[in-house]
Formats: sequence, structure tokens, C-alpha cells
Amino acid sequence: MNIDHTDEVRSGAMEKRPRGRQLGSRNATREPARDPARADAVVRGRNGEILSRTRTGVGDRFAITDDMREPGWDLQWNAISVLNNKDVVAQQSLEMFANGWRPVPHDRYPGRYAMPGTTGPIIVDGLQLEERPMSLSQQARVEEIRKAKAQLSDQNEALKLSGVTNNAPGFSTSSKYRGAGGDIRMQIDRALYYDDQGNAAAVPAPKHELAGHGE
Repeated sequence: MNIDHTDEVRSGAMEKRPRGRQLGSRNATREPARDPARADAVVRGRNGEILSRTRTGVGDRFAITDDMREPGWDLQWNAISVLNNKDVVAQQSLEMFANGWRPVPHDRYPGRYAMPGTTGPIIVDGLQLEERPMSLSQQARVEEIRKAKAQLSDQNEALKLSGVTNNAPGFSTSSKYRGAGGDIRMQIDRALYYDDQGNAAAVPAPKHELAGHGE
């Protein structure tokens, strides 16, 4: 009696078939791929150089940012060339040099204002980036404030010496703040008009009150 074991052999072969590849595809933990569009993604050039986008918008090229400032030093853009005005610029450059301003070289901020490796002073559109000790800039600011106060005092004295008093027609002075001098107020007469009979008459005063000085 012959017994056909074909189905048993076939079923046994199916049970012994390795399923590691199928199980591995389901259960294996794969390392997530880094998205190159992410801001923290590392992008390398052909020579292995790490590339990035440091200028993503149009900003002020002459802005002096915080990373450029050093304790004890002041930065400023000074004009060194103006079209058809060389003499004035030369005199201004000499004045800036005499007041302690010195050019800032490109190697201080490589790649910011020119290609890396560029030498010489930083010049952009006729302006040169210059520096000097902060103490000199503080001295200059104190002198500017002193000059502004002296100019204001001279103007007040000129008003007093010019004879402008309360007796002058159309003008009046007041000293609202002590030590600040007087301010000038001008009074304008009401306009005249002619009625139907040809008689001159003053324009009626407005019913509302006008705001006073400083109100």
C-alpha cells in the first residue's frame, strides 16, 4: 500500500522556511534619516567644508552688531569718499584721525564684508569702519553736551539783549522755567472785513478757546 507524503513534506518545508527577514523588517529599529532641510542639519561641501546660510535676509550692512563690540572700544563708520567733494572728505578724514579714529582691518571680521583672506581696511560704499577707545568717545559726548548747553544759553542772552520785552507791540516774553531763559510769544490782531455798507469791522472772535503754549 503506497502512502503519498507529498502534502506533509510540503507543509513541513513551509514551517521550516526562515522568516527572520520578514520579522526583522517589522521589529528592527532603524536610525531616523536626518532631514537636510532642518536648521540644525550639518551640510558639507565637496571638500568637506561645513556650509551654512548666515545671510537669510536683507538687513542693514552698516549695522554694528553686539558680536562686533569689544569692551573699552567704540566703532563708527566714517566717510572717506564722496563724489565731487574730495577736499571736504579729506579734511573730515584728517579730523577723525586727529580725534583717535583708526581703520578696522578685514581680518578682524573675516568673511563679513569681503571674501576671507581680504586684507586692508574695511570699506563699504565710501564708508570706512573705524575704532577708537571708548574713553575718547565719552569725552567727545561730554563736550557736545557742554557746547549744546552753551549755545542755548547764548540764544537766550541774545533774546534779552535784542530788546524784546512785554512792551514791544505784538510780542511777549515769559520765564516759565527758572534758568531756561524766556520764550517768545507773538500776538496777531484780528482781521478786518467790510460789511455790506462798506464799513470796516473786526472778524468775530471764535467761541472755542485756543490751546495755550505747551498745552
